[in-house]
Amino acid sequence: MTRLSLVFSVLIALSACGKDAPKPPEEVKEAPLPPLPPSAVSAENEGEKADPTKITPGFVRIPAGRFAMGSPPGELKRSKDERQHQVTIRWPFEIAATEVTQADYKALIGKNPANNKECGGRCPVEQVSWFEAVHYCNELSRRRKLPLCYVENGLKIEFKGVACGGYRLPTEAEWEYAARGGSPKARHGELNKVAWYDLNAKGQSHPVASKRPNRYGVYDALGNVFEWVWDWQAPYPVPGAAPTADPIGPPTGDNRVFRGGAYKWTGGESRAAFRNAYGPKNKVEWIGFRCARSLR
Repeated sequence: MTRLSLVFSVLIALSACGKDAPKPPEEVKEAPLPPLPPSAVSAENEGEKADPTKITPGFVRIPAGRFAMGSPPGELKRSKDERQHQVTIRWPFEIAATEVTQADYKALIGKNPANNKECGGRCPVEQVSWFEAVHYCNELSRRRKLPLCYVENGLKIEFKGVACGGYRLPTEAEWEYAARGGSPKARHGELNKVAWYDLNAKGQSHPVASKRPNRYGVYDALGNVFEWVWDWQAPYPVPGAAPTADPIGPPTGDNRVFRGGAYKWTGGESRAAFRNAYGPKNKVEWIGFRCARSLR
């Protein structure tokens, strides 16, 4: 074989190999986030007197009803303070479809205290104390010219009750009722599809409304960040007690309850019945909140 023939044969072989060689994998693009629900603190709502009979932009309506609060004995990761009992929610209420975002918190309060600021303001605000969450709800009432539900006097907060027509933190019972979305199960869907928790969150919070909502349209009730509620921590009623209507917890205590699971916690905490509590002055990078309002 001549040298020219040999070179030609080698080129043909290399060309053939190139045809069979695997192509580099194409870059997988993440699916775009769905649009956020309208904001209750958007510029067009500033100074506008809200119609108390209408649902607030970015909120969803929760019907009155009765449900089993807590968890049954066989629920995985159940703790002893989740004793199941019947609760009646006598009046419909509205609750924010998402946790309060960093963008909305900054628009209303003028600062962003969150640890994770890498998602353009769409991640939930965190590192807010229970007192700051209460203050935000009052400021939202002021923005929309509705009654204030809290009298703020330093570390003393007076709650005007669930009949108040302004914004407030949900009670623990309201929170669980809304988070369940009518489901008696531990969560309203498969864990990875509804919650950011330690095994899928990569150590940080994520944009709100990037997981599936429940039947009421509530996003991120499970996972992403825990959420402050109104109640002081206390044991649930003893078995056999009469159904409780619109409970708001004890009048005093040491720790305020937070609910829902978080990105740094396990999937076992991302359940509708899981509950925990901290002192109300604590600011933690995995606790946020959402507001609610009675509809009467």
